[in-house]
Amino acid sequence: MITPKPHQPYYHVRFYVVMTTVVIGGIFILLLMNNGSGGFTSAFITDSNGGSLLQGLAGNSGNDILMDTVPESDLNKIGKTGVDFAEKDPFLEDANVIDTQNNLQDATHTVDFSLTFNQIPKVNRQAKIKDMVIVFDNTAPVISINDDVLELNNQDQVTLSMENYLGDFTFDKDGLSLNGKAKSLTVNNIKLSARTEIKLSFKDLEYNSLNVGSIELQDTEIPKGTGVLSLGNKLTYALAGERLSVFYFNGKLDVNHAQENLLTMTGIARGVSVSGEELLLSVR
Repeated sequence: MITPKPHQPYYHVRFYVVMTTVVIGGIFILLLMNNGSGGFTSAFITDSNGGSLLQGLAGNSGNDILMDTVPESDLNKIGKTGVDFAEKDPFLEDANVIDTQNNLQDATHTVDFSLTFNQIPKVNRQAKIKDMVIVFDNTAPVISINDDVLELNNQDQVTLSMENYLGDFTFDKDGLSLNGKAKSLTVNNIKLSARTEIKLSFKDLEYNSLNVGSIELQDTEIPKGTGVLSLGNKLTYALAGERLSVFYFNGKLDVNHAQENLLTMTGIARGVSVSGEELLLSVR
């Protein structure tokens, strides 16, 4: 009886040594092919010029992708660019932008507002006015009503009243201009009626008094003058040589050239500031 020869582990060990040598030699050849351009992975992904495509991706997308394929000098530049840009951004450093943003954010609370003043602001806006009364002498420019000229014969003074006016509203201390439509008009107690809205237009009317029942105004600037300002029934200040800025106003506006205090405004407001040589007051 012939028995098999016992297993010889020597041949298996020799096989493993040969295979290990082949693998190590292959890795060494790949590293030589890479020309020392980076890690093991970049040896497999190269462009036609021998440069690493991974390095190109890192340069395009930021410093989070395979930073080890980017030279240290370039990496330092990438890391500093964003910080330098944020610190030197002129928009972020513009004090006017910061102040404007803060003002808009802060001017959110309305307060009761009352003002009597000897100066008149310049207003030029589209307005919706519930009722308005204008008193002027009969030296007015042409007043157009429904494309016809309003005749004011033998009238020394004219009182023009209107309701639900919608259109251009422009006035200052010198004159008043309107161009819009109203539901009804009354001239010296004579009511003018029409089937539809009444078109009304005149320019630079020298008025004696103007009474506006309700109007919204924004960014109103009133030049230096004297008067009395009351806010929220808590603050009353005698103005002397100060100018006013009102971010928003909603209420009644009266102008009377026969009175010392030409202007009266009563309603609600927000974003009120007073500035002069001795006072800087801001209520938002």
